[in-house]
Amino acid sequence: MKKYLSCFLVFLMTLSLSLTQVSASNYSDKLTNAYNKAVSYYQSKRQTGFESYDDILASESVGVEADEALNAQDLLTEELPYLHLEDRNKTNIGTLGKMIVLTCLMGKDPQNIDGQNLVEALESRVQEDGSIVNSTGANNDIWALYGLYVINSDKQQLVGNYLAQEALDSGAYWFSSSWKSADVDTTGWAIEALSLVNKTAYQPSIQHAINYIKSVTKNENNQSVFTIYGGNANTQGCVLEGLVVADREGLLNDHYNAPHAANPYDYLLTWQLDDGSFKAMNYDANYQPIGVGYNNMATRDGILALGTYKNGSVFDKAKRDYDKTKHPTKNYQLTNGNKTTITKGQSFIFSTDIPQKDIQSISVDGNEIDRSYYTVNQTITLNANYLNTLALGQHTIVISALDGKASGTFTLTAPQEEVKKPVQPVQEVKQPIKKAPSTTPVKQEKKVVKSHKVVDTSDSTDIELCVLLVILTGLGIVLLRRYRHV
Repeated sequence: MKKYLSCFLVFLMTLSLSLTQVSASNYSDKLTNAYNKAVSYYQSKRQTGFESYDDILASESVGVEADEALNAQDLLTEELPYLHLEDRNKTNIGTLGKMIVLTCLMGKDPQNIDGQNLVEALESRVQEDGSIVNSTGANNDIWALYGLYVINSDKQQLVGNYLAQEALDSGAYWFSSSWKSADVDTTGWAIEALSLVNKTAYQPSIQHAINYIKSVTKNENNQSVFTIYGGNANTQGCVLEGLVVADREGLLNDHYNAPHAANPYDYLLTWQLDDGSFKAMNYDANYQPIGVGYNNMATRDGILALGTYKNGSVFDKAKRDYDKTKHPTKNYQLTNGNKTTITKGQSFIFSTDIPQKDIQSISVDGNEIDRSYYTVNQTITLNANYLNTLALGQHTIVISALDGKASGTFTLTAPQEEVKKPVQPVQEVKQPIKKAPSTTPVKQEKKVVKSHKVVDTSDSTDIELCVLLVILTGLGIVLLRRYRHV
C-alpha cells in the first residue's frame, strides 16, 4: 500500500510541476502579446507624430527609435523655454532631468542643445548635501537623479544619498513639498532610481519602499492592485517599472501578489486598449470626470512597464545611447581579402582602412588572437601556424581600433592531395577450347543455393536488451515470492 501511495505522490508532484511550467509559459506569452501591441502602437505614432515628449520615453522603452518620429525633435525644442535655465530660483528641476534623459535617447548631446548645456545646468544646482536648488520635492529629485545617472555624473551619488533618506517613516516617497504625503507612483519611481544608481548601497531604503508597496497592495476582483484610493494604469505602471528593476524574479514569481490574486501585471493589462495604448478616467478643465478612455499619461506609464519587463530600464538604454553619442564609432572595412578562401597550410593576407597605428587587436570567431600569430604592415598577415588550429569552414574576423571595428569572413579548406591510381595487372585471356557438340542429351541437375542472409523485418528491437529485461523480470518475481514467504 505504501508503494502505491508513494507512486501516486510522485505522479501528483510531476503533474504539478508540468502545470506550473505551462502556466508560466502562457503568462509569458500574454505579456509578450501586450508588449507587441505596444510596439505596433508606437510604430504607427512615429509616422503620425507624438502627442508629448513623454511619448519619446515610452517609445524608446519598447525599442521604437524616437529620433525617427515625425515631430519628436520639435517637442523637445518647444520644452526648452519652460526650463527657465536663466534663473536658478525658477528652474524646473524635474523637467531638466527628464530633458537630459530624452535628448540622450534621441542621440543628441545634452551638453549642447541649441547652445545650452543641460548637464552643467543640473550639476551646478546640486549642493554639498545632495539637495538641489529649486527642487520642489522627491518627484523632482528622482528625475534629476535619472538625468545624472544616464550621463554617469559624479553628482549622482550625492543626490542618491539625499533621496535615500527622503522617504517617510512608512518607506513611501512623496510627490511635492506642498503636499508631503505618501504617493504610490513616486515610490515606484524612487525604487527604480535607487536600484539603478546603487542597488547594494541603497538596499535598506529600497526594501523599506517595497514594504510600503506591499502594505497598499489590495485584492480587487482577484487582481493585485497597487493603490491607496483606487487602481489605475498610471500607478500600476509606475510601481511595476520600479519592481521589475529592483526584483525582477520576485515580481514574475508572484512575490508581490495580493492574497488570492493574480500577478500585478494582469491588472495593468486590463487597462490596455486593442491598439496597444492605455486608458484611464479622463477629466475636464475643472477636474470633473468625463469618462474612461485613451489617456496619454496612462499610455506612457503602462508601456514603460511593459518595455522595462522586456528590455530592461529605459534609463539604461539612455545611458548607452549617451555613451555612443560621446564616443562615436566608425564603420571600418576590409579593403582586401574579405570572403577569401584559404587552403590550410597557407597564410591569410588581407588589408583594412583602419590606420596601422590604431589597430588594437584581431579576433577570429570572437576569440582574440595572440600577437605572435599575425604581423601588421601595409597589409595584415595571419600566419599558417594559427590557421592550422582552426576547423575547416567559414570564420569571422574582426579588427578592433580605438574608434571602431572592421569585420569580414574567410573560408578555410583542406589541401588537395594528388590521388595515385593503382596500376591494374594485365590478365591473360585464355581462349576456350571448342568441343564438338554431343548428340546425347545431358540431364542438368538443379542446384539448391542456401542463403545465409538475414531477412530484414524492420524491427529495430535490441535483442540483448530484451534478454536482459526478461532476466530482470524473472529475478524480480523470485525476490517478490521470497519476500512474501518470509
